[in-house]
Amino acid sequence: MRGSMNEAQATIKPNRLINNRPYYDIGQVAALIGRTTRTVQRIAKRNGIEYIRLGRAPYFAPKDVDEFIEKLKVKAKKFLNKEATR
Repeated sequence: MRGSMNEAQATIKPNRLINNRPYYDIGQVAALIGRTTRTVQRIAKRNGIEYIRLGRAPYFAPKDVDEFIEKLKVKAKKFLNKEATR
């Protein structure tokens, strides 16, 4: 995900209940991670995000989307200022 979430992304709430648990549809996941629905399909197909399928439609549990976003994070490297270490 690039930068921080904008207001629209921050207000996206799962809109589907399956077994009384909330799930995102593919359009919502695309909006959350800032990618197209086709890209989300590719990521899901390559086991990047776990999902369930009802008919032909994939649905994503919020915790699985959060775990995927966490996997994308890159740990910060410490950069030393050469002048500060002299």
